[in-house]
Amino acid sequence: MRIKKEQLQLVMTVDIEWIKNKLKRQMKEKRFKHTLGVVDAAVDLAKRFGVDVEKAKLAAVLHDCAKEYSGEKLLTLARENGIEIDAVYERLPHMLHAPVGAVVAEKEYGIKDIEVLQAIAAHTLGSENMSELDKVIMLADAIEIGRKNKSAVELRNIIEKGASLDEAVICCIDFKIKFVLESKQLIHPQAVNARNALLIKKL
Repeated sequence: MRIKKEQLQLVMTVDIEWIKNKLKRQMKEKRFKHTLGVVDAAVDLAKRFGVDVEKAKLAAVLHDCAKEYSGEKLLTLARENGIEIDAVYERLPHMLHAPVGAVVAEKEYGIKDIEVLQAIAAHTLGSENMSELDKVIMLADAIEIGRKNKSAVELRNIIEKGASLDEAVICCIDFKIKFVLESKQLIHPQAVNARNALLIKKL
């Protein structure tokens, strides 16, 4: 039986609403509000940059599904699911919420789309081979309307002035690295590698 486009849209909408309701019960109010903001930003960015809107919605709504897990739980789930834990992750396990979130999205929410799972996994640090969807979700997380910090405002302005998707993501990673440097915290090499890969592509 052939499914009409309108029927497929309805199925995806119902699925996302179910996910939202489940997340709302599990997340703190502030985190859930942030999640909804990221969904809105992801939709806008997907339309702007020609990325699949439905996949952007799905990745955005689940991007922080493991954010409120304890460091111990994140480390345990990472080990159980074959996620490599380096020295930085060991000391700053909250960074694992992105790759562990992809595992949770698949196992607890039934998400099978590899692109969506990859976007969830890469939304914090990026990766050397970021897809357009990966980039949209990273940016959406950084610029959602609830973020009032200077870097979020500057990044929104950069995008509104017509920056390309890659240019915006490079700026986003720059802001992340600058914040970590100023905080005198550890920098995960994955963020540096993601930035370098995007810059090399421009050369």
